[in-house]
Amino acid sequence: MCGICGIVGLDDKLLLSRMCDVVHHRGPDGSGFFSDEGVGIGAKRLSIIDLKSGHQPLHNEDESIWIVFNGEIYNYRELTERLKKKGHKFSTISDTEVIVHLYEDEGESCVDSLNGMFAFAIWDGRSKRLLLARDRFGIKPLYYTIFDGCLLFASEIKAILQCREIRREMDLDALHEYLLLGYVHHPLTMLKGIVKLRPGHTLTYSKDGSTTHQYWSPHIRSLSHDKVDVCSSNLHKLLRQSVEMEMVSDVPIGAYLSGGLDSSSIVALMSQAMDDRVRTFTALFEGDDPNPARMVADHFHTEHHECMVEQSVTSILPKLVWHLDEPIDDPATVPTFFVSEFAKKFVKVILVGEGADELFGGYQRYKIMLSGDRYIKLLPEAVRTKLFPKLVDLFHSSSRLSAIFDLCSSFGNDAESYIKFFSVFRKEEQIQLHSDKSKEIENSDFVEKRFRSHFASNSNNLLDSLTTLDISSYLVDELLLRVDKMTMANSVEARVPFLNKLLAEFSLTIPSHLKLKGMTEKYILRKAVSDLLPTPIRKRKKKPFSVPMCSWFNGELSEIAFQLLSRSESPLRNYFRSNRFSKIMKGVPSQSSVKKLWRLLILEMWHRLYVENDRLFEPNLEINKLLS
Repeated sequence: MCGICGIVGLDDKLLLSRMCDVVHHRGPDGSGFFSDEGVGIGAKRLSIIDLKSGHQPLHNEDESIWIVFNGEIYNYRELTERLKKKGHKFSTISDTEVIVHLYEDEGESCVDSLNGMFAFAIWDGRSKRLLLARDRFGIKPLYYTIFDGCLLFASEIKAILQCREIRREMDLDALHEYLLLGYVHHPLTMLKGIVKLRPGHTLTYSKDGSTTHQYWSPHIRSLSHDKVDVCSSNLHKLLRQSVEMEMVSDVPIGAYLSGGLDSSSIVALMSQAMDDRVRTFTALFEGDDPNPARMVADHFHTEHHECMVEQSVTSILPKLVWHLDEPIDDPATVPTFFVSEFAKKFVKVILVGEGADELFGGYQRYKIMLSGDRYIKLLPEAVRTKLFPKLVDLFHSSSRLSAIFDLCSSFGNDAESYIKFFSVFRKEEQIQLHSDKSKEIENSDFVEKRFRSHFASNSNNLLDSLTTLDISSYLVDELLLRVDKMTMANSVEARVPFLNKLLAEFSLTIPSHLKLKGMTEKYILRKAVSDLLPTPIRKRKKKPFSVPMCSWFNGELSEIAFQLLSRSESPLRNYFRSNRFSKIMKGVPSQSSVKKLWRLLILEMWHRLYVENDRLFEPNLEINKLLS
């Protein structure tokens, strides 16, 4: 695991050094550089496999090919043996070197053979070209920018911003996406000109220009799987195989445990594969029920640790926004950071359950939209138009999502209905919020068009359409990015067994009626792990992680938000009408107003840190520095 960066088309070793230094948290165990005429690549290493000899950048036998690599390749041992039989000579036992030799044989197509999470850059000195690659699900981030005949890339945006020639300008299309979704969908970032390499893509760059290639996409190809028992048995085997593959490590390993189906299944399989007790970690706020996680921990005799999130969110928030690189309004960022900081004392690698909801139909919104699809045609258009806004308000104000099931018939099966689950601002509220300087945002509907196109091209099955949309957007640009940035902020590597290539591709062949059966979400997964888990855990309904946002805004965070957003010099005044902030503040502490305020507050802090502030080497910025 590493932080990687590089430059093509510019000789500037000092810039390369600064780019590496600013992502030191991603790899505090070592650093390395390679430079040639007009090219430089660097890495900060977090040692996980081959602690002695796996230093980067790493090269092939004649030093014509160099690589910097962030991630883990889980089938590297099999690939190593295959390549040795072809005559390749290895100087290390690391997974990084496998990619170099695989590239020698297969070129850009080397990514097809890799099972893992990865973002890497290969400099081919023979052809004078750079290859960038990102894993299938985008578990590992990779950013780049091209300007004035140069390309800069890095694991984090703050590294690219070490180049003083890059303008720090807000991308209005990205701003529109953030307001709608709470995150920025790839390839955009909130900074104009800096983009993300798409998941399942490669980019080749040389003096002749750049080309991108898609080598994988989450395509549903449902097979019959007539025998449910056979399907669940195969799923069980693949899940076990995935967990065991992702446990390979030369350093201590553990798991995050919420007590839900996904994390509990991982812990169950780890406990069977390990001779020692599994180390498990749970984040808790005051008043949270610790019993579900404790029940699993007791059942599997884990070495269980509970991390109470007691520190003021106000004091830590600037640091979290600094580490995120992009504004993401998911409040689960807070407990993810704290539990990672705590886990660092015991382990260096952690297994997490992200991806299961998307692959196996685990979200409540799937039930709501599918139920709405059944009844939508029975309601007159006028009734649907009148009821829908009320339902959205209820969705955002209720702590029990089940409260809206009686009215779910007004939810449709279209892009607008999907967006409503993420948008805390209704269309008319967004229009009222925008200032005259950002009028062009009001007429921007490219997000809606993209989602409409997705639904139109996947119209045969609504659940398949919803899950593949989430896999290619919400999962990669919010959930996985949050996990990567918050774990790596504490020099901890997070692995995602549900997104292992073998398991994930099998899940894409399972028909939707085995994923969401009636009102039972993740039906086939529950059946697959039925012999592993205690009955109460296996049958426990999905419960979203609870973050006490209303309590935060009842305290000092409300005052800080008011000071930041209402000041005349607030950068958001260039985009929004400040009097709308006051109206939102008056609605606090309602759940709806709190969500709106949180989304704007994260954006404000991000703008101050990434657009206005040159001090990108200061992750421990205090809130009073933002107020000054």
